[in-house]
Amino acid sequence: MRNIRQDFYQKYKQDLKFADFFIKYFFDIGFRVVVIYRIQSFCYDSKFKFIRLISYLLKNKNNIKYGVEIGINAKIGPGFVVRHIGGIVIGDKVRIGENFTIYQHVTIGQNHGKYPKLLNNIIIYPHSKIIGNILITNDVIVGMNSFIRCNIDKSGIYYGNNFHKKGTKHE
Repeated sequence: MRNIRQDFYQKYKQDLKFADFFIKYFFDIGFRVVVIYRIQSFCYDSKFKFIRLISYLLKNKNNIKYGVEIGINAKIGPGFVVRHIGGIVIGDKVRIGENFTIYQHVTIGQNHGKYPKLLNNIIIYPHSKIIGNILITNDVIVGMNSFIRCNIDKSGIYYGNNFHKKGTKHE
């Protein structure tokens, strides 16, 4: 519940209230996808096989109904925001820190069985790909149509196929 509360705050910049939760859940598909992922993750961590089975059903619901595939073992910290659904793939062993925002048609996945690790305060804009055994540090924005396959060790805005840095996030 703590993660959902922080996800809600990160997206709407207001504290979670019971009525607001249901309104946003039913009318904001991006928030609904995040809530389903949180329940999926909770169920997968259960000791009981039946509860773990529910996690696979929830994963499939997000994938089939909303076009968002988040790996069963993926770990995403609090403050997770999906701005637009469709074509989002987050690989099975991806690790993502706090305050992560993702847009449509983004892939974060493996190369030769190695997955990326993203730290805190990261935004990934549409049609971007982050592939392989790489680390992306805090306070990074990945511009649209980018292909990232090597470490990013300084905060800033990165874009393009061989990525270019444009200023810093705080300019």
